Amino acid sequence: MKEKENRIKELDEMIHNFCDEYLTDEFEEYAISLSKVIGRKRKIDITRGKKERK
Repeated sequence: MKEKENRIKELDEMIHNFCDEYLTDEFEEYAISLSKVIGRKRKIDITRGKKERK
């Protein structure tokens, strides 16, 4: 559970950085809320995969 929470925080930070550069605050709020919804899903394992931004 702790690993999942850490990954959500990392993703939120990445979303924030991306939105600061390319999108508005409204889109940032929407994207972060979507990441939290996805993070709560049991079928989706967000701790897998790469987290680097290309």
